[in-house]
Amino acid sequence: MWHDQFLPCAYLHRNENVVGITSDSKDGDIVAYVLNRWKYNIVRGSTFKGGAKAILKAIKIIKELKTTFAITVDGPIGPRHSVRSGAILIAKKLDKVIIVATIKPKRFIKFNSWDNFILPLPFTKIDVYYSKPIYLSDDTSKKSIEADRQKLEKFMTDFTYETSPNLI
Repeated sequence: MWHDQFLPCAYLHRNENVVGITSDSKDGDIVAYVLNRWKYNIVRGSTFKGGAKAILKAIKIIKELKTTFAITVDGPIGPRHSVRSGAILIAKKLDKVIIVATIKPKRFIKFNSWDNFILPLPFTKIDVYYSKPIYLSDDTSKKSIEADRQKLEKFMTDFTYETSPNLI
C-alpha cells in the first residue's frame, strides 16, 4: 500500500498476525505503538537507518510464523507514491506474490505532509480494493529488482487512479 493510506488498511487487518516494518524514528514509535496494539509483529528499520537488518529480520519472522507482511512501499520519507525496493526484495526472498491494497474513503482529511496522509473521518464508508496477485521473477539481481520495482510502481499508480482518483 501507499504510505498515505496505511492507517485504514492496517486497521482492517488487525489481529491477523501480519509482520509490519516501521521506521526507527519518533514518528515510527507512534506507528509501532498503534500496530503493536493491533497485534502486528513489528520490525523496526528504514532505508537510511537499519533497512537491511529490518528486511532480514522481517524475512526470518515471516518464515517462522508462516505469515505475510504489509509494507508501505514509499515510506517512511518518500518520495510520495514512489516504490522503494524493500517490498520487492522481501517478496522475492520469500517466493511470495504482491497484492496491492488501496482505499477509497467517502469523507477524509488529507494532511499537508510529504505523503498527503489520508485520515478517514469517523463513521465514513471506506471501500478497500485489492489487486490480483502480482508475480515477480525469482531473479534477485539489481537489474531485475529495478525492473520489478518499476513494474510495481506503474501498476500501483494505475490501480490507485482507477479505484480512487481523488487520492492521487
